[in-house]
Amino acid sequence: MWRRARTPRVSSALVLLLLAQMLACDGERSVPGPELAATAPAAVERVARALEAVPDQCGGVAAESVAAGWIGGPMVVPGDGIERALPFSVTSAGWGVVVVQNGDGQGVGNATGATVVVGPASGGSGASITLNAGQTHAAGVVALYAQSVLKVRATGGGSARVSVASLGSVPCSLVDATVTRTTGGPNTVTRVFARPDGSALGVVVLIPAGGNGTKVDVELNGVAVASNMRGSDAASAKAVALGAGNTLTMRATGQPGGSVRALVLDADTTGPEVGMTAPADRAVLGTTTASVEGTRGSDVVGVDVNGQSASLRAGGYSAQVPLVAGAQAVTATAADYCGNRHRVCRSVASRAQAPTIVIEGVADGTVVRGPVVPSWSASDPYLVSSSATLNGQEFVNGSAVTAERPHELVVTATNAAGLSATQSIHFTIDDTAPEVGIQGVEDTHHYKVAVTPVVTVSDANPFSSTVTLNELVFASGTTITEQGEYALVANAVDLALNEGGAIARFVVDWTAPQIEIAGVVEGERRNSPATITFTATDLYLQSVTGTEGGSSIESGAVISGAGPHVIEVVASDRALNEAQASRSFYIDTQVPTVAIESPADGTKTTAGTVEMVVSASDDGPMGTVSVGATTLTKGGDGKYRGSVTLSEGTNVLEAVAFDAAGNSARASVSVVRDTTAPQVVIATPEEGTRLTALSVSVTGTVTDATAVTLTVNGAAVAVQGDGSFSATVSLSTGLNTIAAVATDAVGNSGQATRSVRANATAPVLTISEPADGTTTIAESILVRGTVTPGDASDEVAVTVDGASVGVSTQGEFQTYVTLAEGPKTLVVVATDGYGLKTERSLTVTRAIPADAGEAGPDAATPAGLDAGALPGPDAAAVAGPDAGAAAGPDASSAKPDTGVSQEAAPMLMVSAPSERAVLGSQSVGVSGQVQGGTLPVAVKVNGTSATVSGRYFSAALALAEGEHSLGIEVTDAQGRTASAQRNISVDRTAPDLAIDVPGTNPAAVTTSPFRIEGEVGDAHLGGVTVNGEPAFVMAGRFSASVALSAGDNAVVVEATDLAGNRQTVTQHLTIEAVAPTV
Repeated sequence: MWRRARTPRVSSALVLLLLAQMLACDGERSVPGPELAATAPAAVERVARALEAVPDQCGGVAAESVAAGWIGGPMVVPGDGIERALPFSVTSAGWGVVVVQNGDGQGVGNATGATVVVGPASGGSGASITLNAGQTHAAGVVALYAQSVLKVRATGGGSARVSVASLGSVPCSLVDATVTRTTGGPNTVTRVFARPDGSALGVVVLIPAGGNGTKVDVELNGVAVASNMRGSDAASAKAVALGAGNTLTMRATGQPGGSVRALVLDADTTGPEVGMTAPADRAVLGTTTASVEGTRGSDVVGVDVNGQSASLRAGGYSAQVPLVAGAQAVTATAADYCGNRHRVCRSVASRAQAPTIVIEGVADGTVVRGPVVPSWSASDPYLVSSSATLNGQEFVNGSAVTAERPHELVVTATNAAGLSATQSIHFTIDDTAPEVGIQGVEDTHHYKVAVTPVVTVSDANPFSSTVTLNELVFASGTTITEQGEYALVANAVDLALNEGGAIARFVVDWTAPQIEIAGVVEGERRNSPATITFTATDLYLQSVTGTEGGSSIESGAVISGAGPHVIEVVASDRALNEAQASRSFYIDTQVPTVAIESPADGTKTTAGTVEMVVSASDDGPMGTVSVGATTLTKGGDGKYRGSVTLSEGTNVLEAVAFDAAGNSARASVSVVRDTTAPQVVIATPEEGTRLTALSVSVTGTVTDATAVTLTVNGAAVAVQGDGSFSATVSLSTGLNTIAAVATDAVGNSGQATRSVRANATAPVLTISEPADGTTTIAESILVRGTVTPGDASDEVAVTVDGASVGVSTQGEFQTYVTLAEGPKTLVVVATDGYGLKTERSLTVTRAIPADAGEAGPDAATPAGLDAGALPGPDAAAVAGPDAGAAAGPDASSAKPDTGVSQEAAPMLMVSAPSERAVLGSQSVGVSGQVQGGTLPVAVKVNGTSATVSGRYFSAALALAEGEHSLGIEVTDAQGRTASAQRNISVDRTAPDLAIDVPGTNPAAVTTSPFRIEGEVGDAHLGGVTVNGEPAFVMAGRFSASVALSAGDNAVVVEATDLAGNRQTVTQHLTIEAVAPTV
């Protein structure tokens, strides 16, 4: 039991409950609203005084605005002789009227003169209007441009006011009349109109149209405005004086067809006079309506105040304007006949409420512990004063109150609008705490039976008491019959929040501990020592002991002796509940025997699978027999059979037999699968080669997984250890096809062909004419003959004296050769497509006679022939190669001494698998390259021959799951060896994956993000993802936070190991609602 009066230790839940009860009875601590000490009648306006606290609200109110239609200006220019410019734009170019007002147009502030020019903004001259001294105003018509500029210079002090309007939209028009000339007597138009007000500035604009023969006279009040204006005249404008009543007369004579349009307008652009006499500027008003009054000029036709139409009276106006709370502008806008406006503005504030008073530090009607420090604040934007009394005496704000007695605090506040408010509270100071006791249970005790707690409370001024059992309301004297941990909390609070309480923490438990034994499973047979761990689970565990064969053991003990074993464990908790558990197992270290009966080692096949027959036995129960990933099936004869898939090339098939204890034995055979035809490549000769001999050396390579036989054009050829071959093939003249065909050990065959042409006979060249030694006087001589190729399908090219000569399809050719005086040796060369050549040469002489006799041929010899020589080939010259030069290598060519190694020792480059690789495939591929060494080379993997092609090797091993060491060895033709080793793991089992948070699937949850947790296990674990995102993994557990959407959420948890095996669990989480994201 405990009591505390000055420093409360009551639970937060109890305090909140108590405060809620008090507030429900007494209202909130801050005063919701003051009482008005005095309220002015609604019809009476309370104006306190102008205060700086009312901010300016009139900054954005324009003082003046002019009537619609004035597109340039008004521009007010002082009479200082300085020209000023104002650019302006119009929708479309045309004509406009310019009005110059002197001073205010009523004789005040006049300038002595002004000059106005309107022209294009881009430059150039424009039209000008002049205001002379003494004139109230002047006007003129000017051309307007899309981009115009208004330039004004005024002199003599005062000012000039200039405005521009388009003739198409003239503002403040008083009269718009047109007189048109027809036939007969004069055509007359008369208009009678009144002046808007005494400030009006009259302007008459005349716009002629039509023929030049029409004449128009215009008068205003009997004064001529224009005389004899013709239809072709330009538009004009004239300033006129307007009377209270006015008559415009227009008379047209002369030829019909012409007309003049007259516009009379009030050119006044000055806003009317207006003033505001009430309310005063910066006034604070105690009403929601302002009574606005002011003065106005005689030309004012209407006044509105803040959008409300005012009542007009002689020289003044008045209006009732609604106000909003706070500072605001009151604006009066006066308008004249033409729409010119003048504004006057006042900044005021409306405060129709009395100040707001808030008292803090103590609530009204409460009983509290002392000391109490009441304080107050008065809120009003226009506060004037505030004060307080405590129990009728003046009270200083924030002073401490300590006396234990009832108290009254009264606060009064007044604002600038004269409104006052008063707020009062009552409170009492008290310091005595209640006493609380608990019987029937003791703190920190454990009970195996039901208990009945009883709570007692004693206090002189109790307010409330609460008794909770595990934070739920508990009735004193109730018997507790359910197991669990309990916290019985009793609290009592009096009206001053003095607290007393008592706590009893106890446990009701009649459940014995739960025992778990790990390291072995019941009835297990194993081949290794067992590390036995045992634990007992109980919230209140007191002790746990273990024995093996009657001897005490600790958790973590290693049992290694062969034979049967029994583990016994006993556990008890603090309530003396007890539990027992036992585990039996057998340690077996004898390995089984295994032998592969079929297929035989070294089998070669084209089939994609091979049937395995394995015999295996053990002194105890057998486990599994497998080849790679294939588990064999035990038949009635006790042998194990199964079909195993083969990879292309050498397959090392390892049978692994396990007994029930996990002991294993292995046996392996090598099987070569070869379904690929040998690959034959002819390196020489190249396709389409032309040969000048009738035999050729054919070289190339043959590649295959097994030994091959090779024929070239039907003749057997030896294949070297590196796959290369060479053979000499006889050829016939013309086109020849060379075919190399290879057949492997299982009958697959492949071939390569080459097409070549052969010819060993040079062309036969016969010269028909001229004969060798011919003498002629001609300037040229005919050379002709025939040529025959050794290959009948070949073509021959002929040159005579170095120049190419055409050859007919019959082999005939002829050409003329120009001769100079004296002897000349003619050389004729025939070359076939193989490059074989036949050459003939002969001598001819051109002789020019010296006698003066008649020119002509020698009578004894026909022209062009030497009588001593017959045409034909030189009998001693036979085309063809030198018989003493046979094609082929020099017989003395040096060869390497076979007793001396010309190459480096072999070295293994293993490309697959990589060291420490974790693989999950059906078979493990081993491949690589032999660098250096003398071909052929032989490669073995774990003692089994691999497939070798040149310097590349490969093998496929069907391995059981587990750790493996691969030994790779190469031996070259000289017996030199090299070796390499790869340590790998074969893992075809998916990881173990279980979700334990939440404990059910599906599960309903209340929070998002939700943290999902579970267990994961694998010897080669790669990682865990939750909805595709990596999870945190440590010590065999994973966790991740998942953002949820309202409704059902399917959360996908996936574990992956390094071999690519996957285990997936989908957890469904349901949440009713999710808080929005801010």
